[in-house]
Amino acid sequence: MKVSSEKHQPIVDWMTAECAFRHIPYFCFYSERFPQNVAVTIRPDKSYLEGNLYLAEYKTLLQNITGIWYYHAGQSSLPRDLDPSYAQMVFHQTEETMKGLYLALKDKRWINPPHRERVAWHKSYQLRLAAQIGLKTPRTVITNDPQEAFAFLDDLGGQAVYKPITSLKLTDTNGNLTHLAYATLITKFDIEAQFDSIHVAPCMFQEYISPQYDLTVYVIGKYVWATAIHSQKTTEEHQLDYRKNGMWDLPYVPTLLPYKVEQMLLDMTCQMGLRMCNFDMLYTKEGEYIFLEANPTDLWAKVEDLTGFPLCTAIVDELVGVDTLASHPYIKDRSIHFRPNTTIKKLAA
Repeated sequence: MKVSSEKHQPIVDWMTAECAFRHIPYFCFYSERFPQNVAVTIRPDKSYLEGNLYLAEYKTLLQNITGIWYYHAGQSSLPRDLDPSYAQMVFHQTEETMKGLYLALKDKRWINPPHRERVAWHKSYQLRLAAQIGLKTPRTVITNDPQEAFAFLDDLGGQAVYKPITSLKLTDTNGNLTHLAYATLITKFDIEAQFDSIHVAPCMFQEYISPQYDLTVYVIGKYVWATAIHSQKTTEEHQLDYRKNGMWDLPYVPTLLPYKVEQMLLDMTCQMGLRMCNFDMLYTKEGEYIFLEANPTDLWAKVEDLTGFPLCTAIVDELVGVDTLASHPYIKDRSIHFRPNTTIKKLAA
């Protein structure tokens, strides 16, 4: 079963192509279609869950679901002609039904359980867990006290990186993107200039660490897939946050992590209650691996396209509980020289 939004159809197509190629039955549940175009029935009064999801062209029994891929599901869509007070009631009942269904299906193989993802996104939680596990992290402070921010930058020699505590995307009344915040190098003078605004809204400040290259690392089940992103020959702004000014135009090269680092990332994913997680990291000129943040849901399809890693295959393997990748050269021989599987990409194109 795939739970997503119709806005993410291209990446859903990757998953459906993989399932079709392997003759694995699947069901796509688009959150916007419920309750108008999808009928849901749940019978939760037994030791196992009974019920069904019914679309005009397809019906599936809840008890037959093995795995659930949950990817940026949107809100339910209600009829526009509903009375506002009645619409509010319908919306809350609809949302509660879906949240309850997700929790009732907790014994299925999720990538990833929504309630686990919501917890895993919190930066303070991520950084503390990473440090407890043994990963190296940048010195960090999250505060709305300008004096604390000023003192932190002073301890770091007068400059640090400002980062949004969560993804900061501002839109106009029509939902069009107007502002997008990236990591920014700031000084004590910036703190002084923004004293009042820091007091109003908490900010995250982090030690700047110069990388030899960036890393994007996917943990999927028991396997770790690491990619080096070479952004250091570009502008200083791009080096600080490679997502700025064309993140997909950079060289993405498969690489290998030390076994100890892999094990810590596997441990962290497990402790967050996830089957899949993406990690943003740095590899420094001194040979250290630095944890920056974790992203429970990320843009894996584009990374697969650029590197040839079989990430979609790994996701489907984990959902159905099989392992078809044990003999992959990257896994078996720890080799970055392998032939990408283009079959699924052709089907999804």
